[in-house]
Amino acid sequence: MTARAARRLADAPALIDEHGQCSWAELDARVNRLVRALRAAGLQPGERIALFAGNRRGVFELMAAAIHCGLFYVPINWHFSVDELAYVLADSGAVGVLTDSQFAATAAAALQRSPAAGARLRACIALAPDVCPAGFTDFEALIAAQPDASEPADQQAGGPMFYTSGTTGRPKGVR
Repeated sequence: MTARAARRLADAPALIDEHGQCSWAELDARVNRLVRALRAAGLQPGERIALFAGNRRGVFELMAAAIHCGLFYVPINWHFSVDELAYVLADSGAVGVLTDSQFAATAAAALQRSPAAGARLRACIALAPDVCPAGFTDFEALIAAQPDASEPADQQAGGPMFYTSGTTGRPKGVR
């Protein structure tokens, strides 16, 4: 998904946020490393990873990696309370969660509120090292731990799993 753009637009900016930017070539390398990191954590095609963070480059990088390795990513509204987040983490069957410093305390509390969801997780990732809850891995350290930035083999299509608004009861996951 990113390789073709990386070849054509190598040095052009791909993602920009208040924390910096990355080029298309950098994005491709980071996504490839993330695919390897998610696989190394034991995440399998068809499984889900929850995204409880604001609009940051890392979120988009992880969404691209999830798509490359057959995972479904579950974007979760960052306005959710601990109880709402705990429900979605449990209901979605998420085996991974990504959060950032702004929402780390809520994510940690939701995992404590839903022990079954917490026990199932194989990848807990924090986008900002300034607030990294116990049991979470720093996003940049996760990427750096995978030295191979080449295109991973055996890529499979993943995609989003959205939750409905829950107007007739509890929100429901829709792929």
